Amino acid sequence: MWVLDRIRDFFSISPLINAWEAGQFSLAYLTSREGLQAVIMPVFPLLLAIEMLAILFMKRKAISEFYTSYKIPIVIYSFNKVVLLFFTFNSFLLCYTFFAPYALFNITYEWYYFLLAYIVWEFSHFIYHFTSHKVRILWCVHATHHAPTHMNLTVLFTDFFLQGVYATILRVSICTLVGIPLPMLLFVMVIDGCWGSLIHISENMLPNGKLGILGKIILTPSHHRVHHAKNSIYIDKNYCNLLNIWDRVFGTYKEEIKGVPPQYGVAREINHQSFYDVYFGEFYCLLRDIKNAHSFKERLQLVVMPPGWKPKSER
Repeated sequence: MWVLDRIRDFFSISPLINAWEAGQFSLAYLTSREGLQAVIMPVFPLLLAIEMLAILFMKRKAISEFYTSYKIPIVIYSFNKVVLLFFTFNSFLLCYTFFAPYALFNITYEWYYFLLAYIVWEFSHFIYHFTSHKVRILWCVHATHHAPTHMNLTVLFTDFFLQGVYATILRVSICTLVGIPLPMLLFVMVIDGCWGSLIHISENMLPNGKLGILGKIILTPSHHRVHHAKNSIYIDKNYCNLLNIWDRVFGTYKEEIKGVPPQYGVAREINHQSFYDVYFGEFYCLLRDIKNAHSFKERLQLVVMPPGWKPKSER
């Protein structure tokens, strides 16, 4: 039963099973917010399983390469699950409850407000993502997600367990202050989460990833491959998730260049098959630099300045 519960948990099918067992599985349930969420949530893990099986059985990769591509993401997923059993912090409800009384606007449910809500959400995501790359202590949390040298759907699992907490606090706080009502915010988050998962799809499953004319309007898997690349021409580009409006506004938009394939990973030397190095390596490097700093000011700067920043004496 424990194994069965873990399988249900991974594939996110427990809400559907519970509704069926309780006799609540109906058209009314499926068209409710809870029902829609229950239907959408299993899509990503199902696509992940299909991707892994397809790559394996199409024999596009040797077994050893397949193993190295998926090993660390699966280990990190398992580790985070164990950690989160002991670390429970509902940052979403905390932020929404705290900031809702201070909302600047009274947004209602007209369609144009939904579009505004998505633009605001995308802005909050841009701020979260940009700061995760430009503040070193936040990069230590975010770098785990950039460590894999292959692009596939398991990369979404490859993150430090606190990354989601920081993302939720910043994004939900901004959207709540603007006045986006809770049901609308949840609906936006579901759409954003689904697309944010799909843009990590493997190049073996979707080689081009540019999606034709859609690539002029939204961020595609090709754009997100640029974001994950460590090529100097691609670093720190494409922070948005679905709409590319804020990347264009702030000058961080970049299309994949023909003949310059993305090289995935982080810039420093790293053991990509070491859970410790992938998960804690950036923290170790930061602590080492802090230890070698010459003053309190330099230590503070090392924490808040961008990755790669050095004190003046070491530049």
